[in-house]
Amino acid sequence: MKKPVIKVKNLSFRYTDSKHLVLDKINLEIYEGETILILGPSGCGKSTLALCLNGIIPHVIKGSMEGEVIIDGINTKECPLHKLTQKVGVVFQDPETQFCTLYVEDEVAFGPENLCLPQEEIKLRVVESLKRVELLKHMKTRLDKLSGGEKQRLALAAILAMNPKIVIFDEPTSNLDPLGTNNFFSIIREMSKERTKTIILIEHKVDDIIDILDRIVVMNREGKVVDVGLPREIIEKILEKHRELGIWIPQVSELAAILRRHYDFLRKEPIPLTIQETIEFLEKSSIIKKLTKSQHLFKTIEEEKHDVAISVKDLEFKYPDGTIALKKVNLNVLRGDFLALVGGNGSGKTTLALCMIGAFQVPKGKVYINGKDITSMSRYEIAKEIGYVFQYPEYQFVEAKVFDEVAFSLKVRKIQDEEIREKVTSILRLFSLEKYASLNPFILSQGEKRRLSVATMLVVEPNILILDEPTFGQDEQNSRYIMELLKNLNEQKKTIIMITHDMKLVAKYAKTVAVMSNGEIIYNGAIDELFEKYDIMNNAKLFPPPLIELSRKLKQKYPNIITIKYPEVVEKVIINEEVKHSTV
Repeated sequence: MKKPVIKVKNLSFRYTDSKHLVLDKINLEIYEGETILILGPSGCGKSTLALCLNGIIPHVIKGSMEGEVIIDGINTKECPLHKLTQKVGVVFQDPETQFCTLYVEDEVAFGPENLCLPQEEIKLRVVESLKRVELLKHMKTRLDKLSGGEKQRLALAAILAMNPKIVIFDEPTSNLDPLGTNNFFSIIREMSKERTKTIILIEHKVDDIIDILDRIVVMNREGKVVDVGLPREIIEKILEKHRELGIWIPQVSELAAILRRHYDFLRKEPIPLTIQETIEFLEKSSIIKKLTKSQHLFKTIEEEKHDVAISVKDLEFKYPDGTIALKKVNLNVLRGDFLALVGGNGSGKTTLALCMIGAFQVPKGKVYINGKDITSMSRYEIAKEIGYVFQYPEYQFVEAKVFDEVAFSLKVRKIQDEEIREKVTSILRLFSLEKYASLNPFILSQGEKRRLSVATMLVVEPNILILDEPTFGQDEQNSRYIMELLKNLNEQKKTIIMITHDMKLVAKYAKTVAVMSNGEIIYNGAIDELFEKYDIMNNAKLFPPPLIELSRKLKQKYPNIITIKYPEVVEKVIINEEVKHSTV
């Protein structure tokens, strides 16, 4: 009989100075060697539960805690924190919050040294842990020289050096590019196969990990556990009764759910979770035949030629430390375009965007906004034309209350108080933030901070909107809501520039795409063509979304089949509705 390594009994928690329960009567057992995924909407308490499991709550973060958490037979309330860290390790979203030293070797050794282990044992653990995460060659490297993906792997190595029974991953790939994400999940995949540690994942990239999971735990917005079960069983339940939670599920399962709505007999078939299962699922219906004879439904709408909203000419930029970020970049963004700017971490995307808004003085090259040289424009003139949403929302917060944060730009524009109240109240409601109006922006969840950062820019209605990872930290419902909002703004002729690693968003929403690698734009054009250019995808360290990969595999057997860019495409084909795609 399996032995529970974690027992959570009637756990409830409320943060100090908060009236609301974050966790509400949670009961949960997790067994040795299991790989578990905790799913739930933004702000539902997933991260708080992780902090309860490793003892940070109640030993460091205070609040009202009821019930108990038993880790390997030990009650977390009664066990000192330093002992719990030997049982449970947590890898957080931002690895830098965990670092204590300057060099890779020292960082991994820090934990074992605090356990007063023999020097030889410490050395052995450091080498084994770094080897495990493929960082052994960086043993003597300074932390600030590591890439984002390497830093996250280092955070894991530091945890593994403590040899905990349980490892919790709290959105560990949120800040990673596709290659970093792929590498990190490869390590987790190997750990899961070995069954020597209990792995708990809090992660929305379900497509990448669904096949390694033993069970899924589902939480709702009230901080309750509403379902626990096998992956296929839980995905079925999410589709049947938990859609309102806005939980991410595999893209291929979304596709299958649409097919089930139109083909009754498919409801008896197990929901597919992987690409291969989906191919078999599709071949059981007549949809394959339909998808090979539906090219006539696909219409590319060439919009009327627009003026150039932003023009970048021969732009070069070097950081003070000598890092060359941009190399003779040329790019025209037409008014009314929805441009996706993609590429790996460090490819120059954010630097280019910051140059577009005049945040950096450009030593070589030019930036024009609506034909006007940006160097001749005041900051006020630029801000009036362009809204910028940072990747890290905290970078743009300047006020102590959510309401005042949204109102700030309106006050700068000297808008009347009554109009400010109306506009702020309206947009807070639009982003489901009205109940947080009096709170400090910095205490919001990551998902709530992201929605606030977008709201602060949209409230002033700029003609051009640049967003750096607009759906960062969002659940499926909020992500879809933000993207549909941006789509509607684009249909109103607003120009959208979206920096993202999420190729699913690119496939569904963008009109054009620019790909960056090593400070250069290596592709600028249609999205469909990009997915066919494997050399460019590889160069930029990009991976196609699951449905594009599914389409590739189907084309090997059915050459005339359409490319399924996103699930709703298939529904339109089934009902013989035109699939329109605008391009500029």
